[in-house]
Parts: sequence; structure tokens; C-alpha cells
Amino acid sequence: MTQWQSGAPIQPNTGGNLNVVWPTGVGNNQILGTNAETLVPALTCDPRSNLKSGQYFNPGCFTTPAVGTNGSVIWPYIKGPAYFNSDLALFKNFKISESKSLQFRFSAFNFLNHPLRQFNADGTNQDLKLTLNAAGQNTNGSLTGAPLYSVGNRVVELTAKFYF
Repeated sequence: MTQWQSGAPIQPNTGGNLNVVWPTGVGNNQILGTNAETLVPALTCDPRSNLKSGQYFNPGCFTTPAVGTNGSVIWPYIKGPAYFNSDLALFKNFKISESKSLQFRFSAFNFLNHPLRQFNADGTNQDLKLTLNAAGQNTNGSLTGAPLYSVGNRVVELTAKFYF
């Protein structure tokens, strides 16, 4: 059995703002003059363009919005890594007598041993946390637009069943 699923969208999975950490003195009241609206980063370019190998978005395209304006509430569609998995199972029955049989089963989960790239695999969001300085530049070295983690490994299972 093989499964493939396209990657989940990044914007809604990061609170709509790439889990932004604003510099000291920057927030809704300082930029927008109100807490009634959520402050989001401004886009300076298309975050899907000029990507390096393994990147899903360009973190250099996000900055602090100008005073009195909010950032881009709707970004271009950015998706995360896809999910891919292949499992394999084989079995053989051996008849011992009329009412008794023996079955050998071999199962391999992720039998191709395909690693899955994944954002936020450690639960800290470091590879999906935009940390802006006073100049509006990202200072989080872990946010490169590429997942920091690979998960998944091959699991093999051997089984013998005796039917009586």
C-alpha cells in the first residue's frame, strides 16, 4: 500500500503570521493603534521565488509592516513537505492437517525507508518561528524555509500463526 499526500499549507498552520516574535516595542498598539486586529508581517517579495534546494519558502520576504498598516493577511499559497509512505505485507499458509495450518507473515512498514521532511518535529516551532529585529530582519537562524527534521524509519515484522 502506498500513500502520498501533498503538504499542508504553512500560513494557517503557523497562526497566520509564521509564529512571529516582534521586537521589543513593536506590537498591535504601536503599529496599528489598536488590539482589535492581529498584527501580521508584511511581504516584500513572493516567498515562493528564489528558493534554494529543500526550501519551501523564503523567510527574507517577511518584515515588520509600516506604522499604520498591517501586513499581508493572505499570502501566496505555500505548502509544507509532502507525506509519502509505502507498506508491504506477504504471507504464506502451510496446511499441516485438515484442521491445522501454519501461516508465516512478513510485513514492512515504510519498506522503502523514505525519510519524511517535517517542520516542528521537536514541538518548539524553531523552524517555523519568524523572529524580527528592529530593522525588520529575521534573526532566527533556524528559520531557513527548509524543515530541520527528517522523521520515519523502516519497521519490519515477522509473524508465525498456528491455526488449530
